[in-house]
Amino acid sequence: MYSTSVPSGERDPAASTRSPVNEKYGSVERELIVRRAISLTPSAPRFARVGDEFEAGAVVTVSGTNPSKAEIFLTIEVLEWASLEIIRSERIVIPGEDGTEEVGFQFPWLYRFKAKKMGQAKFKITAKIGGQGASDALVINFPVEGLQEAVTVATSFAIDGNSSSQWQEGLQLPQAVPGSGAIAIQAGVGRLPAVLSMANQLYESNPDHKCPIDATFALALMAIPFVTETYKVLDLDPSSLDRNTLEVISGIQSNFTSAVESLDKMTWDEIGLDYVLNCKYRRFPKQPSLTMNALGVFLLRVLKHELDTLEKEVVRKGVPSLKELNVDWIFALEAALLSEAKSSRRYYRIIPPQSVALARAALGGDWVPPERTSKQIVEDLSMDRLSEEFNSMDVESQTYYILTRMSMDGGENHPDIQKAINSWTSNLRVTGMTAYIARSEGSSTPASNIANSLALMVMLKAKVENQLLGKLANFVSSPPVSQYGYRVFSNFDKAVAMVALRNYDLDRGSNQPDLKLEVKSGETNLLDVQFSGNANPVASASTPWEALASPPEPLEFRADGIGEVTLAAALTFVPADILPFSSYRGIFVQRSISIADSENGNKMSLKTIPVTSVVEVSVQFTTPDRLGPTTVRVLMPAGLEPLDPNIVGSGNTCPVPRFFFTCPDQVRKSSFFEPFSVVLIGSNRI
Repeated sequence: MYSTSVPSGERDPAASTRSPVNEKYGSVERELIVRRAISLTPSAPRFARVGDEFEAGAVVTVSGTNPSKAEIFLTIEVLEWASLEIIRSERIVIPGEDGTEEVGFQFPWLYRFKAKKMGQAKFKITAKIGGQGASDALVINFPVEGLQEAVTVATSFAIDGNSSSQWQEGLQLPQAVPGSGAIAIQAGVGRLPAVLSMANQLYESNPDHKCPIDATFALALMAIPFVTETYKVLDLDPSSLDRNTLEVISGIQSNFTSAVESLDKMTWDEIGLDYVLNCKYRRFPKQPSLTMNALGVFLLRVLKHELDTLEKEVVRKGVPSLKELNVDWIFALEAALLSEAKSSRRYYRIIPPQSVALARAALGGDWVPPERTSKQIVEDLSMDRLSEEFNSMDVESQTYYILTRMSMDGGENHPDIQKAINSWTSNLRVTGMTAYIARSEGSSTPASNIANSLALMVMLKAKVENQLLGKLANFVSSPPVSQYGYRVFSNFDKAVAMVALRNYDLDRGSNQPDLKLEVKSGETNLLDVQFSGNANPVASASTPWEALASPPEPLEFRADGIGEVTLAAALTFVPADILPFSSYRGIFVQRSISIADSENGNKMSLKTIPVTSVVEVSVQFTTPDRLGPTTVRVLMPAGLEPLDPNIVGSGNTCPVPRFFFTCPDQVRKSSFFEPFSVVLIGSNRI
């Protein structure tokens, strides 16, 4: 193809013409054959794998020159060859003999390479005919992949710096393909980022405090300044904080003031705290709510120390109002509790222990009903009844009861406390970086978010020594979604979670950390960081695999100072050696590559494959289990390209029956054998 340009003011004969009535078009097209004196055509695989030996280079085409008289200079310039090792260069072979009248010829100019590490292979070949000045050049670029896909191995744990801890992690660092991955270390001190994240979620759920306002929303906002004061966030240098953190901290006072005003409007004489505030009209509740009043009183009870001691301007004006509201809530809670207990007895029932446990957690273990209360109602609301029915209660109610028992005079030594801790510990389920308490013995479903938060508070108060407490705190920080893809993390759940995380940091000294952390592998330093205060509570680093010794030495962690550091180490790499035998991990996979004899169907043994050969890759899957939708990925050896199944092969659109939703008509089998075809586009040793 060629193109021409028309000087300004002249009509291009190939341009289209247009008129209002008719539209006419014209075009001119002409083909020219251009013969370059010398040209290069790339000859290289689309990709290679580590360990492959292969030939790559170019096919040299010379036009208009007698082979016997040609003087050709060929050079190679390696641009990115860290992935390759040049083994040797092939000898140039010039076709033709002296005196022939050929006007052109071709010959290969190939190098033999060996792929040494993962990365990009890139080199430039230049050809030039001596005396003529004619030349050509090309750049060949292709990736070098690993023998298999990258794998990730991770571990997490916590180190207490108060005792100059040194931890040698038992994770053995394996041999990896050079250039295939890295070790990522992430460390954090304290749970302040999680606390501020929950506060931000609360703010964003109703940023303008528009009606209707939920009572639990107002309670959670009210708790934020008392929790964050432990971390002295209002004293942090604003220039050291990111924008999101600064916005959360700057909104603490205004949101607290608004929350106290809303709680005041939601509180009625003799009724106490209502569920919701409607601004357009105020409905008068018919009776006091046991649940809402209990939640309000309980939250103020766990924050009592801060209510009595915090003198900052951010809460000073609101504290007296909260104490007055608390009196109204306690009065309404007592009335609601007695009313429900008496009503239950009238219908030959007993008030549920869940209601009693929540109410007693708010009122306290030493609370007693009024003097004229019947003996039967007193027994129904007693701590002894909760002790007797402990095993029948859910985890949340158990935690309310144990917290109440621990607050009583001499209650720290009550046998129910150790009984509860043993029960919850036996139901701890570890999931990577987190651990949660299951809802019942033998269950994998977590107990409610608030139950795990309250259990953490109990274990901290009881001075439980368990390495999984840090993982339980991680779960409280960010509960995962359920098996159905959603998560219920209510406003009050967040409030209690913030208090539990605050208590955890106070116990570990992480509310005001001063800690130095070092992470090493032998003499290689992976992370060296100093945590001081709460301005920068998280640090991370990534080290390429090549920087480690060969073989790499185990990871060592050392923490000195005040606070507890939580660490996560992730190793991403491609193993240097593939297992020489098949391994079973629920699905047994076997693969073979062979050249099929199209005439009689015989399979020939495979050592090397000639170019353009059609080979058959067979993959067999065996499993005794009933599998759901399963993805099977088969990595292609370098030098092979899949053929269109409509041209070569069986044409099966569903090679693995019952593994995909697209194959409902296939019959389920315990073993599968379905081949597919590929074609070799370059010489390759398999």
